[in-house]
Amino acid sequence: MKNIALVNDREDQRETLADLMRLGLENEEWTIIDIEPFRNVNKYASWVLEEQVTVLILDERLDEAALSDGSNVDYRGHDVAELLTESHKDLPIFSLTNYKDDKGLKESLSHFHFIIDIRNFEEDLDNHLNNIKKQGDDFYSRNKKRLSRLSQLAEKVAVGNFSNKDLEELKALQTLLSIPHLPLVDISREDIIRRLENINKQIEGLIDKAEKEMGGD
Repeated sequence: MKNIALVNDREDQRETLADLMRLGLENEEWTIIDIEPFRNVNKYASWVLEEQVTVLILDERLDEAALSDGSNVDYRGHDVAELLTESHKDLPIFSLTNYKDDKGLKESLSHFHFIIDIRNFEEDLDNHLNNIKKQGDDFYSRNKKRLSRLSQLAEKVAVGNFSNKDLEELKALQTLLSIPHLPLVDISREDIIRRLENINKQIEGLIDKAEKEMGGD
C-alpha cells in the first residue's frame, strides 16, 4: 500500500487539494489521506508508521486556522519536517503552501524534498503528481530491499556465520527500519507495530550475543 498524506489546517483547502490528487491518481495504486494537524507535534512520528505513509505533504502555516476542537497548534509545517527527518531520515516530505517565502520555511529547506506553491500545483498538477509518485516509489522500493537484506543478515548472525561488516550493516538497518514505512499489505496497524517491536527485540538479542562472542575471541 502506498499512501500520500496531506496535512493542512484549512479544511476547505485540504479537501480541495486531496480531491485534486485523487482525481489525478485515479485507477493508480495510491491512496490519499488528508488530516488536520495534530495538537501534539510529536504525534507525527508514530502516525506515519501506523498509516504506512509513503509521501508526506505539509502546509506551512498549520497554526492559522482553528482545529475541529477550536484550538490552534503552536507549530508550523517546517517544524514537523525537522522533527521527522531526525527519525524518518529518507521519508519524502513536500511543502505545499501559499507562503514559499516564509522565513522558517526558507531556513528549513534541507528537510524537504520540494517546496511547491499551491497555485502552481493546481496549474501543473500532472507534473507535480509524477514527481510525488517517483519520490514515493523510490522510498517504497528502498525499504523493501532493506527488509530483505535485514532478513539475510539476521539469519547469518543467528547461525554464527557473520563478519564485523555484517554486524555493522545489521545495526544500521535496524536503525533505519525501526522508523519508516513497511511495505506490508492486509495487516492491521497494531500488527505492524507489534512486528516491528518483535523484529527489533530479536535483532538486539542477536547483536548482543554476537558482540559477546566476538569479544571472547
